[in-house]
Amino acid sequence: LMDATMFGIGIFDPNTERINFSGVMESGKILDDYFYTLQNGDRPAIWCFTNQKEYVINCFTDEFVKQNKITDVNILKEARTESVIYVPVTQNDKKIGVITVQSYQPNVYTDYHLQLLKSIAVYAAIAIDNASLYSNMEQRVAERTVEVTKQKELLEKNFNDVKLSAQIAKDIASSFTVETIVGEVYDNVKSVINAESFGIGILDPETQSLRFDGFIEKDEKLPLFEFSLKDKNRHEVLCFKNQQEIIINDNKIDFNKYIKQLKEPLDMNAPDSQVFLPLFTKEKKIGVLTAQSFKKNAFQEYELNILKNIALSVATALDNLSFYQDLELKVEERTGEVHKQKMLIEEKNKDITDSIKYAKIIQQTIAPNIDDFNRNFTDSFILYKPKDIVSGDFYWFEHFGETTVFAAADCTGHGVPGAFMSLICNEIMDKVITEQKVHDPAKALTLIDERLVRLIKKSSEATANDGMEIALCTYEKRYKIISFAGAHRPLLLIRDKQIIEYKPNIFSIGGNTATIKNFEMVEIKVKSGDVVYLLTDGYLDQFGGEKGKKFMIKNFKELVLTISDKPMKEQKVILDETFEEWRGTTRQVDDVCVIGVRI
Repeated sequence: LMDATMFGIGIFDPNTERINFSGVMESGKILDDYFYTLQNGDRPAIWCFTNQKEYVINCFTDEFVKQNKITDVNILKEARTESVIYVPVTQNDKKIGVITVQSYQPNVYTDYHLQLLKSIAVYAAIAIDNASLYSNMEQRVAERTVEVTKQKELLEKNFNDVKLSAQIAKDIASSFTVETIVGEVYDNVKSVINAESFGIGILDPETQSLRFDGFIEKDEKLPLFEFSLKDKNRHEVLCFKNQQEIIINDNKIDFNKYIKQLKEPLDMNAPDSQVFLPLFTKEKKIGVLTAQSFKKNAFQEYELNILKNIALSVATALDNLSFYQDLELKVEERTGEVHKQKMLIEEKNKDITDSIKYAKIIQQTIAPNIDDFNRNFTDSFILYKPKDIVSGDFYWFEHFGETTVFAAADCTGHGVPGAFMSLICNEIMDKVITEQKVHDPAKALTLIDERLVRLIKKSSEATANDGMEIALCTYEKRYKIISFAGAHRPLLLIRDKQIIEYKPNIFSIGGNTATIKNFEMVEIKVKSGDVVYLLTDGYLDQFGGEKGKKFMIKNFKELVLTISDKPMKEQKVILDETFEEWRGTTRQVDDVCVIGVRI
């Protein structure tokens, strides 16, 4: 029936003047016994018992701990709970104790749950009182038999009524019309209440009236009718405007009990007993619920409690219904807008994609022909995998007789920004290495850096990170010498099943800082069978594997060491397949460029 993370009953002991809690359940487990003395007047349990009033807290931390400036909340049994209800347990004016239900979540309990717990408190009081009586059962069994039987029947009736309220709330929660809600409630309620007429009036903001759709009288649905909010002689209007419960037990006598100006009943044939209850939520007034009977005094406390619980459930259902109806209208409006926006975005996206694809063609046109790379090497490969359509990584090579200058470069960013930077860097390398014929890698990097820094400084939006990382080599086939200089990118050499890593310089090409850069060159005497690898960081930084980690240089070294004897084209396939297997369903995080050559 409700969230009862913690539930317990405290029994008052007059000898010790304390309330003892035994068998309290929290999350399915029985807690150790504990008690509060009447001197603990600030305790919710003691306050509830002493004042004989229900105690409701919807946010324990804010409403109790902070307001009472309690610093050691661990001493509170309910410190882990946020929503709390305490109800006094009494029987025939005898104070027995308190009953409590609590939840870890704030704002869980409504008036509906309070009414349920008050009903349960009645049952608990009877049961506890019976338990004390049974200690002297032999003396009183005869006189109690009749009383217990009546109480048992009342308990069963009350329990069935609680189940009925819960069932009604469940049935109407999924209803999508007022007429359906009226029918569902009437079908359930007529079995326990003598209500020949039943209906729900909903506020129509446009006409400022209460509309009764699906009103039922003697099992027949009446045509829709409505009452203007200006009609001051209608009990329905008075109930709605003043949010007031109206209870009439004899219409011919009580007709002017609430509306003094009435001289006679509006309808002499109207039902004798009439109940009008306001329907509302925290945010707004919704309407009116009415139950009526042609029998006088048909609605007493028992029937009224059932109707009040039903009114709470109906108000919630109607509020949800209003929300869903507004939502459907908004969804229809938004669907049209979204469809138009989708068409516009698709059109713009196509234009952008077409432009990027054309930029790819330009980038491919500028890049050297991979098939021409192998001229001065026994065997070679270039693995090139852009993250997007265009790439910030690029490979560069040029042959000067038996000398080949080649590089693997990684420009700032990827996609379109990286591609623009790669075109700029490619052009600068052409001017320095090809046109100026600077084949010394260290000198070439220095000149490339100077040109790129000057270019970047022209832009006010440039950052210190704009630039390029590169591994640049010059291979002189006649002398079997590789000259290497790197900016953050290394060279790997495999010889006789051993791998050697030649470290790069620790600064990159470009940027808009005034840092002095001295690029150093390494001269490597190579021999036939040696295998050399240049690579950007895209392969190493790819997330994947069983634990979603980066591939890292260590794994790359182990991989190329195991495949270095294989033909270079086969190595390219293995590197590509290993990358994809490692990546799995994870997106590619960066552009990839790996160059491998066999001397």
